[in-house]
Amino acid sequence: MKTKKIITSVVFILASLTTLYAQPVEEFLKVIAENNNPNSTLRQDRNLYDNFGISVSISGNYAIVGSYNDNDENGATSIKDAGAAYIFERLTSSAPWLFKQKLVASDRAKGDAFGLVAISGNYAIVGASGEDHKVSVGAFEKDVGAAYIFEREGISPYEWKEVKKIVAPDGAAGDYFGGSVSISGDYIIVGAAWDGPREPNYGFGTGAAYIFERDGNGVWFFTQKLQAFDKAEGDLFGSVSISGNYAIVGAFLEDEDTTGGSGSLSNAGSAYIFDRNSSHPPGYMGAWSIKPRKIVAPDRESEDRFGYSVAISGSFAIVGAANEDMTVNDDWAGAAYIFERDALGNWNKGQKITSSTRANGEEFGIGVAINGNYAIVGAYRSGNLNSGMAYVFERKIGPPIGPVGAWNFNSKIFSSDLADYDNFGRYVAISGCSALIGARFEEEDVLGGNTIVRAGSAYFFECEKPPTPKLCCDIPDVDITLNRVGKTDKFNLNINSAN
Repeated sequence: MKTKKIITSVVFILASLTTLYAQPVEEFLKVIAENNNPNSTLRQDRNLYDNFGISVSISGNYAIVGSYNDNDENGATSIKDAGAAYIFERLTSSAPWLFKQKLVASDRAKGDAFGLVAISGNYAIVGASGEDHKVSVGAFEKDVGAAYIFEREGISPYEWKEVKKIVAPDGAAGDYFGGSVSISGDYIIVGAAWDGPREPNYGFGTGAAYIFERDGNGVWFFTQKLQAFDKAEGDLFGSVSISGNYAIVGAFLEDEDTTGGSGSLSNAGSAYIFDRNSSHPPGYMGAWSIKPRKIVAPDRESEDRFGYSVAISGSFAIVGAANEDMTVNDDWAGAAYIFERDALGNWNKGQKITSSTRANGEEFGIGVAINGNYAIVGAYRSGNLNSGMAYVFERKIGPPIGPVGAWNFNSKIFSSDLADYDNFGRYVAISGCSALIGARFEEEDVLGGNTIVRAGSAYFFECEKPPTPKLCCDIPDVDITLNRVGKTDKFNLNINSAN
């Protein structure tokens, strides 16, 4: 007799007919700053206090590392703290990561702090929160901030080229636009945590975020300014992340609960999730919700600073609260909270996760990232004298043990040459089964020598390949019908006895 299965979506197939195996994460490669000079016998571009690894991002086979105190353009013209970013690429998911290109701003200047980074496909964005851009003819304003969009283009060998500099349309001195950046496909979000004042009852440090979109002609332009509906002076609304039609902005010094005042706790922190009306094409002005959904920690307390770091991917968002503590003995131990969007669009109170070695002052949650069924959380003061660690969590999607949907600890990761004060884990990124961790104060090159104070480094980690299932069975004559599939793609379907 023929067995027939009717499957309504590829997502259902992948979620219900595959078993997720624990995949410990191992260090794959350490990288440092390099330059673009092909004739140089010494391609190192490291310098004192460069802070290479202050920001990291990864997307498939492309990665970017920021170094916002970098002084030199390929070792030639020294401009103090102008900043730089470094592109790394690999040909396939199993190939080695290789340095590709050093990026600098076309109008680089002293103190720009160019180096807060994000990458998505063939586009990268780099924030320069200290940039003093010209807001009118003959006028500059200090630390207004800017961001720069780069595109991977040309014919092999490809090159990353600056295609646009973006600024806040209402930027003012001290806004620090570009202090946080994120990109997803046709959408960019840029944080300006010190934005304000602009109107009555709206003070300095209230914060804002700005949406830029790429239209059908490939042109990037500003479409909307996002703010908290209960904005207040000093909230520092401005840590950002974007994924498709959803964006999240953290306000880690915000005081009020979701009701707007009945539960005021000083600097407890909050985050706001904005929806984009998907019926509008990219480039449509005002497509993002005016009143976002506000989320807070279910066990919020004063000074937790929930929202210092945020990340969003698909139906999941993660928010770090690096100062969270549960007892008098774990002050600033930190925590992170994962929220899930339901079928009605509500973001439900999710799971609180903490480090397996929870300790006083480690600031777990200072950096967070999430992608698919994996999340990674940095604790840059964990270990002896701020050496730092990161923790990988995995969402369970099937048997044999544990509740389905629970986020479980997977691995604790640290660098192979971990040392005091490295600050490993201050910034973290994850894409598929690849992770990238910055260690902005690390001092040695890839061979363990050439020590330079706070030059910085970054580390790629990869999942081990899952074991081959031992309990397999053949089910003859299975007919699978796919309904309501929005796009065509290749995939492998494995049916095993565990499911």
